[in-house]
Amino acid sequence: MLDSGHVIDNEVYEHVIDGLCNIAQVNIAVLVVEEAIQKGCYVGLVVYDRLNKKLLALNKVETAYKLFLKVKDARKNANLQRFWRAHGWHF
Repeated sequence: MLDSGHVIDNEVYEHVIDGLCNIAQVNIAVLVVEEAIQKGCYVGLVVYDRLNKKLLALNKVETAYKLFLKVKDARKNANLQRFWRAHGWHF
């Protein structure tokens, strides 16, 4: 997608993750979520919830918990950054 000039954003990652959940490729979907977090994109709650339910249905509780911690930390950092930038602090 990058070679063709498309910009990868939250919506693209959400569609990819949702599609992977539809075809039961949850391990790859977890890797895509981790890649999205590294690039500063955060998947929405609906898509994350769907992936989490699939992981729990496959009895991958530990993977679901590790992913939850990563998403929680990433969202916390994004919220803090947004708060400080709104108040004139740019880190």
